[in-house]
Amino acid sequence: MASGSGLEARFRDAYQRAGLRDPFPMKREANVKPNEALGKAKPRLIISTGDVGAVTHLFDAGAVEHLVFSDPLFEGRSIKHAEPEEVADRVGSRARKFDYVASMDFGSFDGSCTNEVRDIVENSIIVALLKEAHLLNKADGGVWKVSALEDRLKAPQAPQNALKRG
Repeated sequence: MASGSGLEARFRDAYQRAGLRDPFPMKREANVKPNEALGKAKPRLIISTGDVGAVTHLFDAGAVEHLVFSDPLFEGRSIKHAEPEEVADRVGSRARKFDYVASMDFGSFDGSCTNEVRDIVENSIIVALLKEAHLLNKADGGVWKVSALEDRLKAPQAPQNALKRG
C-alpha cells in the first residue's frame, strides 16, 4: 500500500476497530450475493462488515493458511509453493498408476474452443451414447429415434454424417 494514498491509515483504523487488541470476538458478518444478474452460475459470499470485516477475514485466512501450510504433511501434498513442472510430475506419477485417467472438469472446455468444434464433439458423444445403448436401430421402428436425435444435435447436417460414419 502506498502510504500517501490514505489506504494505510484506513487499514490501521480498520485493524484497531476489528477488535484485534481487545478481548471481545471479532466481527464476522456476510451475505450471499446471487450472480444471476452477472450471468454467473455460482453465488458469492460478500463480507458485509466493511473495512473491519475485511481485516478480520485477512487474519482468519492467514491463521488457517499458517496452520495448514506450516504442517509438513499438508505442505508436502500441496501445490501452493510447487513449480509447474513439479505439479505436472506429481499428477503424472499418480495418473500412471491407473489403466485409465480422465478429467471430469469440463468447465474450461466450453471456453477453449469454437462453437463449431464444441458442436462436433458434443454431437459425436450423443451419437456414440445412443449407438452404445442400441437406440439407433432402424429395424425396430427407430425412425422416430433418429428424428429425436436430429432434434438434439446442434449442427443441421451432423445427423446424416454421424450415422454414416459409425
